[in-house]
Formats: sequence, C-alpha cells, structure tokens
Amino acid sequence: MRNKRRDPAPGLNARKAPLKIRSPFLARFGKFLILTLAVLIVLELFVFNYKTYLTLGDKYQEKSIPAIDSWTVNLTLNEGTEDTFTATANNPSIEFRDIDIPVRTAKLDADAPVNAMDFDVLFSDSTREGLYRNKDVGTQVKTVERSYYTITSYSGDVNTIRYTLHIDRGDQIVIRSLDLNETVPMHFSVIRILLLLIIAAAIYFVAKAPCMALNYDGTNTKHIWANVITASFFLGTIVFIYGIYVGDPFYYSDKAILDQLSKELPDAFMNGQVSLLTEPSEELLAMDNPYDWGARSSERISYSWDHLLYNGKYYSYYGIAPVLTLFLPFRLITGTYLPCMNAILIFCMLATVFLSLCWHEVLKRWFPKTTASVAVCGQFMLLCSSGMVYCMFRPKFYEAAETAGLMFFAIGLYFMLSSNLFTQEKLKVYKLALSAVFVSLAVLSRPTFGLYAVAMLIFLFFALRQYLKAADAPAKKGKYVLKFLAASLLPYAFFAVLQMAYNYARFGSPFDFGIQYSLTINDFTRAEFHPSLAWISIYNFLFGLPGLSSSFPFINCSNEWFGVTGYYYFEYSQNPMTFGLFWRALPMFALVFAPRALRTLDREKRLRALLLGGVGCIVIPVIIIASTWESGHAMRYNVDFGWQMLFAALAVCLYFYGRIKNERIKRLLRNALIVCTILCFLGNMASVMTQWPRGENSFNSNPYQEIAYHKFAMLFEFWN
Repeated sequence: MRNKRRDPAPGLNARKAPLKIRSPFLARFGKFLILTLAVLIVLELFVFNYKTYLTLGDKYQEKSIPAIDSWTVNLTLNEGTEDTFTATANNPSIEFRDIDIPVRTAKLDADAPVNAMDFDVLFSDSTREGLYRNKDVGTQVKTVERSYYTITSYSGDVNTIRYTLHIDRGDQIVIRSLDLNETVPMHFSVIRILLLLIIAAAIYFVAKAPCMALNYDGTNTKHIWANVITASFFLGTIVFIYGIYVGDPFYYSDKAILDQLSKELPDAFMNGQVSLLTEPSEELLAMDNPYDWGARSSERISYSWDHLLYNGKYYSYYGIAPVLTLFLPFRLITGTYLPCMNAILIFCMLATVFLSLCWHEVLKRWFPKTTASVAVCGQFMLLCSSGMVYCMFRPKFYEAAETAGLMFFAIGLYFMLSSNLFTQEKLKVYKLALSAVFVSLAVLSRPTFGLYAVAMLIFLFFALRQYLKAADAPAKKGKYVLKFLAASLLPYAFFAVLQMAYNYARFGSPFDFGIQYSLTINDFTRAEFHPSLAWISIYNFLFGLPGLSSSFPFINCSNEWFGVTGYYYFEYSQNPMTFGLFWRALPMFALVFAPRALRTLDREKRLRALLLGGVGCIVIPVIIIASTWESGHAMRYNVDFGWQMLFAALAVCLYFYGRIKNERIKRLLRNALIVCTILCFLGNMASVMTQWPRGENSFNSNPYQEIAYHKFAMLFEFWN
C-alpha cells in the first residue's frame, strides 16, 4: 500500500530561516580573484624574481675586489681612507681589472651622494680586449638592495669592468668593493600583487558584472556607486601624482613657492592697485627692447620672469577669478598665503566631481541606451584626457590658472546640462543663471575659455526656444522673455564689464589682456603668425605618434618640427615625452564617422549637433590649439581642448552603440572600449611619469620621494 505524502506541519515551515540565494556572478567573481591571485603569486615567485635564479648553484665563482685595488678616472681617494672618494669632474669612473672569471652578476657596493645614481658600464671579455660600453645600465637607489646588482651577458672570462658614475664634481662617494656572482636577493612584493589584482578585478567587474551590462541609470544605486568609484579612482591617481612630485599637501611652509596668483596679486589688490608691488629695475626700463629674452640674458638684466611689463610697471596676465574667489579671501581670513600647489589640488578635485556629473547628465539626456560599463569607461577616459594629470606634478601659477578655468567651466556646464534643457520638463532658469556665473569665472581664470563662453550662448538659444514653448508660458511674452534674458545673460555682462574694466585700468583698452607684454621666452610684441607654426601645434597635440620602450614608463615619443624654421617653444623640461590626444584616447578616431552620424539625423537635430558638438567640441578646440603657435607646446594646455574634443568623439561612439541591435557586436565593442580605457590611462600616466626627475620640480618636501618613485618604477621594470 502506497504511503500518502504528508505536508509538514505549518509550525516547522515557519521556524525555517529563508534560504539565501548566492549570486552566480559573485561566485564567478570569487573564483576569478582566487585564480588570478594564484597566477600572480606564481609570477611573483618565478618571473618577477627571475634574477634570483640566475646564479643559483656553483656554476659561477663568487669574487670580491676591494675598491682600493681599482683604477679611477676623475675620482680621488680621500687621504686616510680606503673607500671614500671625491669626484674631481662630472661623471667619474672606477675600473676593476684582472677579474679573470665568468661573470653573471656584478654589484658595486657603494654609498652614493644622491638618492638615485645612474651609471654606465664598460667591459672586456673573451671576445675583445678593448672596452665595450653599455650606456644607461641602471640606477642605484638607496635602501633598494636589488638595484645595486647588474645582470651581465658577458662571454667567457671577464678581464675588466669599469663603472661610469653620473655624479657631479665635488661629490663624495663611498665605494667598498665590486662583488661578483652573488645571488640577487629575492623580493616578494605584496604591493605589486595587490596592484595587479585590483586592476584585474576592476576590468573583470566592468566587463562581466550583470549590473554593468544594463543601460546606465542615474537612479540605480549600483550605477551611482560605479560612477563614484570611477571618479574616486581618478582622484586617487592625481593625489598619487601630487604626492610623488610635490609631497604632503598639508606640509608646505618654507617649501612652497608663492607666485603671481598666490601672493603678488592679493598683495596688489589689498594695496588698492592693479599693478604689482614689485618695481622693475632701472636697467630693465633702460633697455631698447626689454621684451627681447636674448638681450636680457646677454646683458644680465634682472627682471621678474613671465610678468607683464607695461609703462614702467609690472602686471600679471593670469586671471583674477581664482584670486578673488580663493587666494585673496584666504589671505584676508587667515593672514597667510595659500600656495598654488594646494589650490590646484582643490581645483582638480572639484573639476573631477563636476566633469563626472556633466557626463552623467549627457548620458541621461541623449544616450539612455548606453550600458553602465561603457558609461564608466567613457567617464574615466574623459577625466584622464582632461589635462589635470599634467597640472599636478609642477603646480605653479600656470597650472593654477588652467585648473581654475577647468573647474569653473565644468561647474557652469553642469548647471547648463542639468537645467532640463532638451527635455519635456520645466526649464530651470536659475540654473542657467548659475551656469553663466561659473562660465564667466572660467573666462576670468583663463581667457581661452572666452571662446567656450561664446559657444554657451548657443545653448541659451535652444534654451530660449524651449522656454517660449513651455506649457506655462503666457500669451504675452515680453516680461517673460525679459526674465529669461536677465537671468541667463546678466552674469555674463557683469563679469565681462569687470574684466574689461580690469583690462582698461592696466593697459588703457578694455579688450587688451596684455599677453604681448610678457617677459618670457619670446618677444610677443613683434612675433608674427605663420600657419606652419600652428600646424606644429596641431600635429603634436593631436596626432604625435607614441613609441615603445623597455624602460619605465615604457612609452616614448619625439616632438615633430616638419623642417619648419623659426621660433617655436617646446616645454621639454616639463614633458620630455608627449604624444597626441588621438593616441592617448583612441575613441577620438570616432570623429571620422561624425558625418555619417549627422546624415542619420533630421534637420533640427543635425543643426543642434553641429552647433553644440561641432562648434563647441571641434572648431573651438582646434582654434585654441592653433593659437598656441605663440606660446608653444606644453601638455597642460590639454585642459583647454582635450576633454572637450573627447566629449564629441565619445558622443559619436555612444550614438552608434545605441543603434546596434546585435548583442554580440555590442559586447565586442564594450570589450574594445575597456581596452581603450586601459591604454588611455597608461598613456597619460606614462607621459606624466617620464617627467621625473628632469622637470623643474622645486616643491618636493620629502627627500625620500625620489626613492619611492624608483621603487614604484622597479615594480614593473623588473627585468632591468
């Protein structure tokens, strides 16, 4: 007889805890992290530390040669010592002879007078009697034992090894011995493992997480967090750059340099004048042409660098908005000066927040079919290409003006985009007013943004049309329109009058910003425009090709002149390696397809795209780039055009992405964009990192930061 199935007692069911359903993605993510961690540990043991295994066993005989038994060139042994030498000229040499054994590793046991000492090696082995030179063999970094070892590829018995040390005349160095065939100590780097694990986890999450495959939704908590984490990672990046090159942002005291924006202009305004308090020297004023840099140098004339000289007074070209909104109030409230280095960090942090918000508004209004993964990639590339990273490692008044303009304009653009423009909702006129205020402050920070202010008037044209068509618009629209125009245009008018009054008080003309009176690299009062110089700027800023290198940061580049003769300035000391925006942000090539995208739009939308995207994001940036023929090439100028052009390129990408129906193709494009994002980050960081230590970095307040930089480089340059 079959037993009847009985339902369990209701009470038993009630006592059972609800089952927790584990997310399939989290399970896969966990397995990926475990597998990746295992692979990284194996790589750490057997690949990143491969030097350790080269001398294991007894194949190579160890040998140590005291420094006192060496031969030196331009290196004198100090009296009464056996290992302390003084350089009698730059780049002295120490040579060890009669080695007569095979050599696999060589270690110069020395205490250099600098934190990081570069060296070359010359050697002779069984293949030749004369010395063969290996240039730029390595860098000895204090406290980093592995950096003292050189892996050799000599043939047979080695006779001589000579080290050429890149130190200066008068430097003292302790050299104890040359130690041969010692085993290179193993270095298990937890930092390297964690960095690579975090990068791999971020890539996997963006590419595979179900929430990232959904259309971007600004109200979705996970998407909001993705936006916040992306911005936070970029903030961490700029703080990292700042920390390496500048130091502790809260400790500046006597290490900070006070300049035109942070000290001279606040002091002048507090004294009730527009000219600076410093007076030009009589020798400078007596010159036939004080704007001739060569004449000033040859006659050893004392002058203030990059100040404006007009009618016997010094002035500042740089915008007054950051002075009026930050530097002067800080001085009045605290009685002390706020250095530009700290202000720039503040400006970049706020610019990061508001550029991210602008991106959010663009996605919400125009590209609702964009997946969250694509949105995150676009946001990060936009931030990386904004030029902020190039303003962090030498934060002076140049970069303060740039980043203040960027910050104010990003805030103004955000208020414009969030005013319900191009939506069915009621237009928020007060946001148009706020937009006008901040865009005007951007112009008063960096006159270049004046062109973008003109472009913003196009937004106002469309806003007025939308305002007039609103359901609550009255039949008689006179006062209604007047209210709109007052809110949206009066701030522009007020700040324009302020700037013109400031110009008139200085130079007798409301439209003269005074750049031509600069005491700097060239005589701008007589410089003439040549299209070939503008083309140098356009090519190098946009299309300059990158190259690959085996040395950190693994990318190099050379600036192109195209055989042009004449004066053009490259800021080599700050960015010895630069390459074009199209290669640092590969989605820029999508601009090639912009005409095809325009053909798919109706007349109204095509006109709007041309006016907003074409003028604001293409025409004006190209004009700005061409205008740098006079001041030259500096990567910080990317603030003026980089993110603006990339905005248009990403818009083209998102437009076509939203029209694709095939999910497989969309997935391929998402993965391609992730790769582009990684390359964008690496390219921009490489351009920043190659600056060390050649730049004019006078802010570094920590003597061990150079060591930290080289330690970081060695995490990835493990084969050198």
